[in-house]
Amino acid sequence: LLHIAIFLAYKHGLLSGEVGPNSNHTLELEWADVGVITSITTFFEVFYSNHCYAKYLKFYSHTRGIINDAHEFALLLRSHIGEKCRNHLRLSVRYMIAGILLHFYEMR
Repeated sequence: LLHIAIFLAYKHGLLSGEVGPNSNHTLELEWADVGVITSITTFFEVFYSNHCYAKYLKFYSHTRGIINDAHEFALLLRSHIGEKCRNHLRLSVRYMIAGILLHFYEMR
């Protein structure tokens, strides 16, 4: 964003190419320096975006793991308990889902 602002300021004449004690502009910057600022800004944008995407992928894999474990737990209960205590089975799965939803709500 900084490099876009400097580029537009230069194109509209706010930043002149005249650098020195005799220039009339308060904001003075050579065009070659804008290239350096643009390179540094681009590097940090790419680095930060890569870091955010890596954190997202890690968070996504953990979230999918939690949901997969909950699904396996429900299937395990269903296979071991079956029709004997159907109400207890539904209640335990509902508590588990409520706990997972509270966990995700707190992570917000």
